[in-house]
Amino acid sequence: MPGRQFEYEPTLRRVVYDRRRLVTTEGKSVLLHEVAHALLRHRRVHTPERQERIEAEAWALAAALAEKLGLEDVREVIASRLAE
Repeated sequence: MPGRQFEYEPTLRRVVYDRRRLVTTEGKSVLLHEVAHALLRHRRVHTPERQERIEAEAWALAAALAEKLGLEDVREVIASRLAE
């Protein structure tokens, strides 16, 4: 669903994305990250430890998706996020 930011809304099971940023490698990587949250059926969390874990899971799946789709530039941005 087009919006002003990128986010996964678990209660509605939808991904919101900023169309203007989809032309950038960063925007594509964040979109794949949010899609990964949806595919993993992540929910909102309340502890920093759990949040850190689900973010890492979503970035890891986003990297796999980027590789499968042949998006090398996006995969490189995602790899830098995983290294943080």
